[in-house]
Amino acid sequence: MRAALHQALSWLEEKDLQEEAREALLVRLRSRCVFFELLNLNASAKRPSQTQLQESTKFIQEIEKSAHLGRPLPEAFTLKIQRRLASSVPPRPMVVVERAEAFSFFQRLFTDSSTAFQVFDAPTSEDLLVAYWNFMSQKPQPAVYVRSLLQSFLDLNNKVLGSQPVKDFIFQDLRLLVLPASPLLDAANDAVEAPSDPRFQIASQLNQFVSRYGQSFTNIFRTYCLNRPRVRRTLCHAAIEWDQIQADAEDIDTVLQGLIHEQAILYPWSEAPTFSYPLSSWVYHYKLVQLRLIVQMGFELSVYAPYEYARMYWYLSHLCGTHLSHLERISYFVSSGEQQQKPKNKSKGQKDQAVQETMQQLYRHFSWLKATETLAKALHRLFIFLQRHGHFAPPSPTYASDELRFELRMRPFMHLSIPEPLTYEEVDQSTTLADLSDGDILDQAAKLSLAAKKAWEEVLREKWYSRSPAIGSGGGGVEPVSVVEREWTNNVRNTMKACIGASIAASSLNRIMQEHSLKKGEKENDHGDGSHDVVVATTNVVVPAVDDRERWHRFWAVPKL
Repeated sequence: MRAALHQALSWLEEKDLQEEAREALLVRLRSRCVFFELLNLNASAKRPSQTQLQESTKFIQEIEKSAHLGRPLPEAFTLKIQRRLASSVPPRPMVVVERAEAFSFFQRLFTDSSTAFQVFDAPTSEDLLVAYWNFMSQKPQPAVYVRSLLQSFLDLNNKVLGSQPVKDFIFQDLRLLVLPASPLLDAANDAVEAPSDPRFQIASQLNQFVSRYGQSFTNIFRTYCLNRPRVRRTLCHAAIEWDQIQADAEDIDTVLQGLIHEQAILYPWSEAPTFSYPLSSWVYHYKLVQLRLIVQMGFELSVYAPYEYARMYWYLSHLCGTHLSHLERISYFVSSGEQQQKPKNKSKGQKDQAVQETMQQLYRHFSWLKATETLAKALHRLFIFLQRHGHFAPPSPTYASDELRFELRMRPFMHLSIPEPLTYEEVDQSTTLADLSDGDILDQAAKLSLAAKKAWEEVLREKWYSRSPAIGSGGGGVEPVSVVEREWTNNVRNTMKACIGASIAASSLNRIMQEHSLKKGEKENDHGDGSHDVVVATTNVVVPAVDDRERWHRFWAVPKL
């Protein structure tokens, strides 16, 4: 192909054509050469230079300037060919791409294909997951080619990012989250050949765990590379898979307890001494991450109707609370139970440092979840108050009921063993806040909104990346990944705007009630003759659509008055 392009360039340079037309054709052929080189670099997983990126975008601009010289040629691509390319699609009108849209697409394609290699700079496996999520959360989302390119990075020469086997990749994550400086992950275990040696059996159990479920772990990264609706749909299926993985991990944990002679310790929130269960704790952490994303993406994809917002934000806060409790359990065993294990090849200083790094990583997760939980609680109270006063009323068709709608929304979570599925009665009792007055609900919403803003400010100060050596660079500190840094920062800042919006909504509703109470001479937080309901019910309340400029964040549907 390269030879054919160069032959065409030589032919054009010798041909006697109109200067403007010949230059336009030459630019198009040269841009194809540059694009071909970019594809070759991507195929070999080599990072394009900044010069190559600038050169490719320059050609796009030059082609756009000479686009007026061309004329449409509809017969070059027929409806018959289109239907053959998409045989599963019913007959539909011919797809016509506007010129401006096409140039914009190619501009993004060149840019994203080059900047996709920045994920190689992610310091740890945890940071790589953040990098994948934020890179794929760009709006508009990267093209299919770019999404496939990032998926290919997970299996370069049978290694993650071409540098780490899947086993080392998972072991790194286990060390960082649940097993700092643990003899279970000692590399020397693989060198033991005597089957009767506990170290041989430990290595055998962990190798079995990785061989069975290593693909499931890397599939989380691959899932993030899909289009947004398919991401959520795939996560719903993965939740069942990870529930089974957790059960199998508990069995492996039980075997490992005997091999390392782990002693049960008393956990403050348990009635009897218990074990750490590191593998199942690691699996449960990632299962809860996926469950939280399922709920949050439901808001982004407009899966939920406005009358369901209160219940789903309550369930989001419930999942975050469950996850926070789990992180507390992990941190307790990391700081207490883990100290019982004495790896022979680790000094006390090295072990203390590893434990400290794990505690810092757990704190980062804790900060994010606490901020998410607080804002979810604030929005839950706002929507409950508005529903009490006639806004976002559920439909009442004869063929449906609240129980059936609840079952539909909870379908991804109903078949899980842990966290235990909730019944409609339990959720209804928790979400309605029947024991709180209107004033109490608004006061809580205002306080929670302010607390959420402070929590997200703390998250913003921590940055998205941690401190470990880069996976792709082979060691040493790295600079923040620019695209991920930008998207992550925008995500947090937009969430802070949602906190401010929720605080304004709560304050406005509280002011409306107080002003009307003063006019009527009523006591604060007292319904009196029901006039409060009338005033709030006649207030115009809207929830901006996902693509609306006034919707600060896709995950957070903040009501506006």
